[in-house]
Amino acid sequence: MKTIFDNIQEGRNHKIIEQCIKDGSINQDSLPYCYSLFSKTEFAEYRSLKSNFLQSVFIYDHLFNVEYLCEHLQITENDCYALKNAKIKRAYFPVTSHNNGNESEIQELIFFDVELESSTLTFPNENNHVKDALISVSKALKRNFFIMFDNYFAGRSFSLAAAAAGLLKEDKLKYFAFSGEVKENANIAKVENLPAKRKISEEKDLFFVSPDSVDNLNQLTKLNAETVDIPFIQLFGKQKTELEKNLEKISGNEIVNDYKIWVGILGGDKSLVFTHTEEMLENTTEVWDELLLDFYEKINKLYQLPYYVNIHFLGSLSAFAFLSGIVFGAKNKITIHHYQDGSIFRVMDFSEKSVRLLKSKTKKYEKVKYSVEYTVAESEDAAIVIYLASHNPKNDAQKYIESHLKCSLLFICLENNQGNIDLNEDDWIKTVAEIYSLVDEAGELIGKSIRKYHFFMSIPVPVAFGFGMAYGDYKKIAVYNYVKSQSTYKKVADSDLSRNLKMAF
Repeated sequence: MKTIFDNIQEGRNHKIIEQCIKDGSINQDSLPYCYSLFSKTEFAEYRSLKSNFLQSVFIYDHLFNVEYLCEHLQITENDCYALKNAKIKRAYFPVTSHNNGNESEIQELIFFDVELESSTLTFPNENNHVKDALISVSKALKRNFFIMFDNYFAGRSFSLAAAAAGLLKEDKLKYFAFSGEVKENANIAKVENLPAKRKISEEKDLFFVSPDSVDNLNQLTKLNAETVDIPFIQLFGKQKTELEKNLEKISGNEIVNDYKIWVGILGGDKSLVFTHTEEMLENTTEVWDELLLDFYEKINKLYQLPYYVNIHFLGSLSAFAFLSGIVFGAKNKITIHHYQDGSIFRVMDFSEKSVRLLKSKTKKYEKVKYSVEYTVAESEDAAIVIYLASHNPKNDAQKYIESHLKCSLLFICLENNQGNIDLNEDDWIKTVAEIYSLVDEAGELIGKSIRKYHFFMSIPVPVAFGFGMAYGDYKKIAVYNYVKSQSTYKKVADSDLSRNLKMAF
């Protein structure tokens, strides 16, 4: 008696047959014909049927036939059971209309994570270009496996996805689409249509991995990380060569030297890890607000990676670092670095501990001291002048405050060693926490509630950034930057005016 499987080559029957295969609704008489899907040349491109049938063979006991498997997959009896019990991983790769003769899409490969005795890497009737590509992957990985596909495509660009399935954890694979040709020596060669393939991948909410981000399989294994470390440098009024030197110095750190992989995965825009101008910043709220937006957008993009992201921050301008700290907030991992005497030092590391240490409230001040210089009864504002670096801002700030603000003044400075904080992490964290506590208690210290805080700072950049992180965007503020040539201050940020002075997370 004829069955629907006798007309398997009629396209109109494929959906019905595929459903029967998925349900295991196949009688014993049809099994030899179904198993021949794996080996007969006329079924070479029936990838979906082959893939679904092999999966059903391992699900339904009445379909599992060792004799047929050995014959049509060209494997040993041991391999049959190894495949049946193997862990399956799935990896994704984009194909364009050029690759599959149809529309652009994301396709899936199914990887049986098992070492077979046989040299079979896929179905015996698979296209030769696929077999050749898998042989290269097998040699690069130095192991055997078995792979099948869910649809038709042409080309060898899938081989990066095949290698990824062999190397990466299952919980990482689900976030990525891969495109590249894996060579026997484990290098990854470029393939056609990468921009179009990136677009396809991102439309499906997958991060795109190609030779633009990883050029060998050793780099590909970095995607197994739980935490990724990425530098972010702010540099103003310096040549690009100086920026590159700083990137090289901070990236020389073993932890962050793979950052180009993550930049490549996010599109390859090198400026993603810095905010830089060769000219000194123009001291206007408009210019600073645009640069804050630049910082906001870049860190948002970096923290979209499917990892715990740890930024390694290095700044150069205290007032801007303070504002950047506000934008960054106190929710994410970060390591803060300090530039001193031509070297870069790690001074606050929140990769493992909570950033909220910076918000630890205290009434006992060991690192800083304060004085209420004067109060202005008729003003609801307060100026906060912080002096921790070499330049004492007090006189110039006070002149500006008396001329333009006419408000109360709280002065904060170091308890000892003015202009010098030891390179001891606990000292830096405690200094920031004490400044935060004092400013938080400013209303009580001054003796009245404060509507708006006006900040004048001469402090190390890491302290400024850390203080901004602790402070957040909950209160109205204005920030002023010192103009050395004029011995005065200019307002560069105002929460009533600046659109981008807000926390990113």
